[in-house]
Amino acid sequence: MDSSTEKKNKLDIFYEKSPSYHAYPVGGVYGGITRSGIHFDIFTERPALPIKTTVGLNDDGNLGDILDMEFKEDGPGICRDLQCGLYMNIDTATSLYNWLGDKIQKFNELAKSQENDEK
Repeated sequence: MDSSTEKKNKLDIFYEKSPSYHAYPVGGVYGGITRSGIHFDIFTERPALPIKTTVGLNDDGNLGDILDMEFKEDGPGICRDLQCGLYMNIDTATSLYNWLGDKIQKFNELAKSQENDEK
């Protein structure tokens, strides 16, 4: 096979990160079906932050104990910070589904193998 034929039978793909690239820890997803495909938001979870905290002052002027905390809603809870939203057509969603399934299967096989090695 000459080099011109080899070039026709393969394609090199290069990966670069855009300046706006971010890696997010994923706590979950929220989304649904749209007319053109699927949309979902990736979120992280954390305890809700108070909008105000009242603290006592010690005799020496330093901060003392927390006396009261005020939250946006009825009380402390969980805050889901939406990190990014993803839109994709059904073909891309299916490809992502298959890719994730493959990675989950390989992860589980590796974990089971490691578990057996420890016995």
